[in-house]
Amino acid sequence: MLLATVVFATSCGRGDDTDVRQDNAFKTYITGGAYTSELPADSLGGVWRVLENDREGRNELALPGAEVDIYFEGYIFYSSINLDPHIEMRPAPFYTNRKAIADGMGVDWPVEPVVARLGSGMLFEGLDRGLQGACKGDSLLLFITSRNGYGEDGLALVPDNAPLVYRVFINDVR
Repeated sequence: MLLATVVFATSCGRGDDTDVRQDNAFKTYITGGAYTSELPADSLGGVWRVLENDREGRNELALPGAEVDIYFEGYIFYSSINLDPHIEMRPAPFYTNRKAIADGMGVDWPVEPVVARLGSGMLFEGLDRGLQGACKGDSLLLFITSRNGYGEDGLALVPDNAPLVYRVFINDVR
């Protein structure tokens, strides 16, 4: 069983049925026994953040305007997805910049860390908001509703209205 601290927020009453369904599915997945959860409220709205590692001693906080250096894996969320990093047969991400995973998929994608300034529009909304408040060295799972991800139109390998899960490793915060 994966141990983690969970930070969550709801869809903030926006009334969008897709968001509410996706948000409820995330809550069920996260609190249904896959994680040990202490659920402090955080106003992320449509983004659930799961801290996968011990943050003790880390103090470089990613705030709006900070530059982050990240590796990530992007997945389409479904209720039976198993993202435990200790199992061998994990689902294939729709995109990653982690070399070992990209090589294993037989794809020729860039595998350099992404460097982005938070709050600048360089990242899509859910990823940007999910990283704010995180620390250098954090390993996160970000569960992102479609409205906070790629929306109604999707993007390349991501279908329309797809809820997302990003596993993010924060290498540096400047």
